[in-house]
Parts: sequence; structure tokens; C-alpha cells
Amino acid sequence: MICNKYTSLYLESNGHAISLGRFDQYVYPLYKKDIEAGRITKEDGLEIINAFFIKCNELNKLRSWPDSEFFLGYQMFINLAVGGQTVEGEDAVNDVSHLCVEACADVKLFTPSISVKWFEKTDDAFMIEAVEAMMQHQGGQPAFYNDLAFIRTLRDLGIDEADLVNWAPDGCIEASIPGKWDFAAKGPWLNVEKVLEITLNNGVDPKTGVLFKKTDRDILSCQSADEIFDEYKKMLTYFMDLQVVTEHISDELHIITDINAFRASLIEDCIGRGLDLVEGGSKYSVDGGPTAGTISAGDAMAALDTIVFGDKRITMEALLHALATNYEDRTTTPTGEDIRLMMVNKAPKFGNDDDRADKWIVALEDYIGSSYRHDYKSSKYGKGPIPCCYSYSQSPVTGNVAFGRSIGATPEGRKDGSAVNNGISPANGSEKEGATAACNSVAKLPSIWFQKGAIFNMRLTPSALETLENRQKVVDMIKVLFRNYGQQIQFNVVDGKIYEDAILNPENYKDLMVRVSGYSALFTTLAPAVQEDVISRNQLEI
Repeated sequence: MICNKYTSLYLESNGHAISLGRFDQYVYPLYKKDIEAGRITKEDGLEIINAFFIKCNELNKLRSWPDSEFFLGYQMFINLAVGGQTVEGEDAVNDVSHLCVEACADVKLFTPSISVKWFEKTDDAFMIEAVEAMMQHQGGQPAFYNDLAFIRTLRDLGIDEADLVNWAPDGCIEASIPGKWDFAAKGPWLNVEKVLEITLNNGVDPKTGVLFKKTDRDILSCQSADEIFDEYKKMLTYFMDLQVVTEHISDELHIITDINAFRASLIEDCIGRGLDLVEGGSKYSVDGGPTAGTISAGDAMAALDTIVFGDKRITMEALLHALATNYEDRTTTPTGEDIRLMMVNKAPKFGNDDDRADKWIVALEDYIGSSYRHDYKSSKYGKGPIPCCYSYSQSPVTGNVAFGRSIGATPEGRKDGSAVNNGISPANGSEKEGATAACNSVAKLPSIWFQKGAIFNMRLTPSALETLENRQKVVDMIKVLFRNYGQQIQFNVVDGKIYEDAILNPENYKDLMVRVSGYSALFTTLAPAVQEDVISRNQLEI
């Protein structure tokens, strides 16, 4: 029945990111009844769940290439949550929770994405069990999600108290209330570091020569990074305005051409209002498209602040010339490559618990997140749903690679066309102080704005999980991050040499899994640029 209904939903809309909610909570009463009646054993239950996971992997759809390069890996973004808490505030882990984690390790598939919800009363033994399943899966599943952070965010949005504990990840990562929410992140994407590049060129896109909005102050006249940041914020507002207008137009076109009556019939209160989801039928609705490159852009601001205005190692003119020539002009003193190495090695980077960098990312995240929350309303505002604002999504799927191709060289030392960071993960190669320092940087971010999720990838050395003591250390690290309102974390635990050999000999690694963004995929199916992005992530020790 679940499979038939699910297939119908996808066929109606040619959609994806229709998730399974708190699977263990609604399946457990049925499982318990069958166990008590002697109709099945625990082993039978595991086999049924394994079979269901296999059925989920049969769903797929064709996408155009421009669409596919943002969603590489044949994913349908089916998320399944286990754990968390009951309405009474007790541990909600049950036998089905354990079976789902065991099935994740057994079948080693990329769908559904298994998401473990943690809160203060979640047993460490269950967390360690999930970590051990992750080691067997090898593709970043299960991932870990924080009740404390997501409930705080949803409460701030005005979600009813009775609904808060039932939040579940939708699509890659975002928090929704199953059966009462309309859509996962949709609409136009915002290329955050591209907007910085345009700002540094006084409102002109150097790739195309198009003037979008002339900056109020000539960038070369700026006397501090703060003055540049002021211009950057105004440029971000310009593009966020366009983003919202575009999404409103998209909604109106969907009302005309793409009403989804069956899906709407399953969501409160579409039948009561007589409205489709896109018309405002659901109880809750929050809009917003994904973004990419916020951490990279913050690193760029930190480099400007430190190297240009603080230490005065180079002038702004010299840096802008280096960017325009992709750090490749050897006739200057210092040369373009000398400047690039300076920006890479001498400027602070997010992910090292260094406030010189982290303060810029926090300021940028606060500006974007608060602007979405308070300054914009969706097309459904006033039609019934709440809160009908916009929300910050930092789940770029593989868009961090695709968007990077449109961005020239940037001040943190990134070269033309290179990928930007993924989600809120530190930019590739920037973590120097280990896993806990990376968590400390992420814990500073204002996650209250992140209802649509903020992906945090971490790549650990296999030795980090070899012993029970080390696995406990990983669990303790997750708990500290979560107590400081970090939203989510996911791990790849595979020796980098295996990835490299898989590129050379893909026929030997047909089942090698990898966590790409908020989802897992078969490594050998990914485009070379995405494979390189995964390999370039630092391998950290605990």
C-alpha cells in the first residue's frame, strides 16, 4: 500500500523529495501487533524493511542535463527519519528504529536516506549502533539530525507546539511536519559567492559583461572590508528580490498548469480549504530555493579583511588584477600565483575555530537568513498557511560544483571555475585543526534561520572509528555540536585511495557508496568534477 501510494505521488508530479517522515513511529504499532499475534518474527520484520528499501530504490526519473548536473547520483531524495522524542519528551527509539538502522547496513543502498534524530535522552548505545551501521554502509548513512536545533527553528516560525516533535527531514535535510507541510525547497537558487564576484566588479558580471546593479561605492574606494560588506549586502538583496519574484511567477504558472490533486488530498488542510498545495492548501508553508557558496564567500571576506586591509600585504588593485587574470599573471610583483598562495595560506579559513574567519560567515549567514525570514512573503501569504515567509536552504546537492563553473577567481584563493563549498561544510582543503575545530566553527552559525537545512559534511579517516572508544568519541563530538545548536552532520569514512582507485578502475567499485551532499550515491556514477569534489574534502582525525 505504501509503495503504491508513493508511486502515485511521483507519477502525478514527476516529482522528488517526497519523504517518509517518522517511519519508525507509525510503523511500530503495526509491527508490535504482528509480533504479539505471532504473525512475524523480528527477522521477518527486518526482511520486510529490507525489501521496502529495495523498492524505494526502484523509483527514478529522467532529467534534462541542465537539471541533472545539480542532482547527480540518480537520487529521488526519499528521507526516512528514526529516533527523536515522543510528545511526552521521552526517547522515541523502538524496535523498528533499530531494524531500520540494521537494514541500512544490510542492503547498503543510496535510498532511502536514513536520518537519526537525536535529543538529550537519546541513548548513546543507539547512536553507536548508528555509527557502526554507517561504517558498514560507507556512504554516509545514517546521517545525524538535532531535535534541539530544528525544534527551536520551527518554534520561531510559529509552528504549533503539538507538532514540533514530529518534524522530519524532507528531501535532503530540511525540517517539515509530515502531512501538514507543502513542499521541500523549491524555486530559484542563489549563488552566494557569484554575487560577491559581481560586487567586487562594481555590479558587473565579469563573465558576461552584464551590469546588474551598480554599487553605490566604487570598490577601489572602500577603506575596509566592512565597507565592501555593506555593498555586498545590498547586492545580495537585489538578487534575493529577483529570486522571490521568480518564485512567485513559478507558483502562478504551476497553478495554471500543474495542480497535484492526489498529493494535496493527503495534506492538511487542502480538502478543508478546497485548495491545492501551490494555492495555499497546507497548514504550513515556507518557501525558498537552495543556495551555494556562503562559506566560500565568507572566507573571501576574511581574506580581504586580513590580507588587504589588515596586514596590507597587497593592495586592492593588485588583488582585483590577480582575480581578473585567474592568478596567472607572472609579470606582476608579487605574481598572480604568489598572491593566490598568500590568500590560501595566510588568510584565515572557516572550519578551524578561528574567529577572524568565522565572524564573516556568521555575519553573512545572519544577513541572508534574517532577510529571508523577515523581509519576504511567499505567494501563499494570506491564503491560510503559516508562516509563508522564506527560509534559508544550504543544501546545494551538487550545485556547488555546477555553480562554481560560473564564478571567476575569488579572494580566498579559489581559481576560476572551481567548486565552492558544499552546504555549511568548510571549503575543500581549508580544515587544518581537526574535526572538533570544524564542529566549533559550525556551532557558531545562526542555525535558527536554517529551517530548510544546512549540510555539514565531514570525512573521517577509517582509523577514527576502529575501536569502540573512538566511536564513542565521535558520538560525544556529535552531542557537543548538537548541544550548541548545530543542526546536522554526516560522515564519509573511506580511505581516499579507494576513491582514487575507483576512478581508475570503476568496474571494481560498482557498489562503492559516498555521501555527496544531503544524500548518498554510487561513487562511480558521479561526474568527474563531483568525484574530485568528494576526494578534495579533508580527511580528519578525531
